[in-house]
Amino acid sequence: MLFLSRQSPNDTVHLFNLANLAVVALDPQASLTAVPSKTFNYLAFGLPILAICEPQSELNQLIERHHIGFSVRGDDTIGLVNIIQSVYNDQDQLKELSANCLAAAKIYDFHMANEYVF
Repeated sequence: MLFLSRQSPNDTVHLFNLANLAVVALDPQASLTAVPSKTFNYLAFGLPILAICEPQSELNQLIERHHIGFSVRGDDTIGLVNIIQSVYNDQDQLKELSANCLAAAKIYDFHMANEYVF
């Protein structure tokens, strides 16, 4: 696992292509109603989501609906470690999740927004 400081937009694209998982962490209260927009950027790059959120959150529902990653409560450090080890040890699972992310990204792209809003 590697943590980097703030990166330029040009570097971000390169880093997304190197990553295996994208972490989306939300405060327990915020996670009930919020899905950060970066989540959809990660989907467009085929990056499976590792969400730190509440089980009843919108983000967790999105992950489960489309099979695009994992979620764990913020206080579940053992669960977090198990997820990271699972992804590290199962590249086939990672490829399947990545394909699911790309498929889900087509559903939630800018052009489809009109169908959901209007």
